[in-house]
Amino acid sequence: MSQYLLNTNKVLILNTISSFSGRVLKMIFGRKVKVLLCHRQPTLWQQLRITGLVLLAVLIGVFALLVFLGPVLFYFSPSLQDYLIFRGSPDFSTELAAPELLNLKNARAFYITTDEGIKLGTWHILPSAAPNPTSPESIGSRSARFEDELRKDGSVAVIYFHGNTPSRAQAHRVDLYRILADLGCHVIAFDYRSFADSSIAPLSETALVKDGMFVYDYILERVGPGTAIILWGHSLGSGIAASVAAALCGRGSSSDMQHCADGLVLHAGFTDLLSAIQDNSLAVVMNWVPWFTPLVRSTLEQRDLMFNTTANVVRVSGPLLVLHAQDDDILPVTHGRALRVAASGRGGDSDAAGGASGVTYIEFSGDFGYSHNGIVEAPELRQIAGEYIQLCREFHSLVQDMYRSGASLVHRSRLIAALHAHALPLR
Repeated sequence: MSQYLLNTNKVLILNTISSFSGRVLKMIFGRKVKVLLCHRQPTLWQQLRITGLVLLAVLIGVFALLVFLGPVLFYFSPSLQDYLIFRGSPDFSTELAAPELLNLKNARAFYITTDEGIKLGTWHILPSAAPNPTSPESIGSRSARFEDELRKDGSVAVIYFHGNTPSRAQAHRVDLYRILADLGCHVIAFDYRSFADSSIAPLSETALVKDGMFVYDYILERVGPGTAIILWGHSLGSGIAASVAAALCGRGSSSDMQHCADGLVLHAGFTDLLSAIQDNSLAVVMNWVPWFTPLVRSTLEQRDLMFNTTANVVRVSGPLLVLHAQDDDILPVTHGRALRVAASGRGGDSDAAGGASGVTYIEFSGDFGYSHNGIVEAPELRQIAGEYIQLCREFHSLVQDMYRSGASLVHRSRLIAALHAHALPLR
């Protein structure tokens, strides 16, 4: 008798679940969905079928709930905002304090402390041709040797602004450092506040730009005469680097280029952060939700996280290099193309802060599979970067010569336009 009651209850429960699943699926698909009703002890196949339908209904319901409530959760949760945008977290891995563990030769780890007391974990990688120490070094003598190398006349220093997630030690970033060091550059790679071994502090565009400008000034005070300083930004870092470059140029008048960096690289960059979020694969399914864009825009405005690269590149003087892969699955190539168009509007004879156009745009074929992080694997990257670095050297020398000679703004713009007249071929 007890076994009979158990089986009867089981049938009733499964019938109830089946009926409920049918109603849920009808609501989702807009039509009746045939669901098995049990009048006797269900077979194993029948139980599996009913269970599968229930799971499908639950999964679809959860997905729909996330699509509709996702933007609301994003709006009300600063921690979720930081995770999705920055994905930074404390990290005190051994290699951050000892970059030689990553086979970075002649590299040292140290901290740059800003005027706000924010400590930024930093690496300084010497050019590959720099001499190695001939005897054991103390921390002080090692620091002095690195700064002596940086003070040499005619050097090139590249300040690297990385993308979101872990730290300056990510593999594809380290590969780029090696390439730049082989090309004779000093590489300065640092982690933003609240990333890796840097201080924990609130994240905003204003705060990140202030930190970036402090790093730039720190290097500027220590380089030798004739040294070109280039800002290289990848992904999220491209937006930060462009904001820093625009802020540097904004220190002086529209005709004063001595305050500007000598070059800006936008590597897999984006036009503005709102567009980057809208084009992200995770957000594509939410774009049709009416409140998605207004809530995200409002969040970015309130948090001071707009990062409008399109507007910033127009305010930047000096050579600009834009690198983008056609198969970038994080930031579509349309972002790189739009940045090229925007930057090309920097008129050579105008009085705007942008100065001359001077844009080199390289688009890598999707056949190579470089996607978002793989451009560093391109064999031609060394030649592209080498030619661009030489252009930045010439730009730096030209600007310094013009200021010494007191050249007029119009004359200066025409000379820089002539210097930038070349463009590397499309790849």
